[in-house]
Amino acid sequence: MITLYHNTKCSKSLACLKLIISSDISYKVINYLEDDISLKDYEAIINGLIDPLEELIRKNEPFVKSKKINFNNKKEIINILINNKICMQRPIVASGDVYEICRPVDKVLKYLNLKV
Repeated sequence: MITLYHNTKCSKSLACLKLIISSDISYKVINYLEDDISLKDYEAIINGLIDPLEELIRKNEPFVKSKKINFNNKKEIINILINNKICMQRPIVASGDVYEICRPVDKVLKYLNLKV
């Protein structure tokens, strides 16, 4: 099973969800803007992220533009995400302990069992 950290207003996230739905894999969707994400969940994302940590933060968000962020400080990143959920990049797919930002969206294909 994979988990999609999803934003319903994001075209990339919607495209990723569409690919997941078209596959034969079981999945769970977490709408991270509305669902509660625990400190433990954020720690798992950060510790399992295969992308560079600085890609986890959306740099065009107004809150982020006004801050100098230390991307080597995982606690700082978690605090930003807990208090400013919109700053988390999306979509993120989790498979086991591995988390990946699926930008471009076709990155999700390696986690799916698509019928050919």
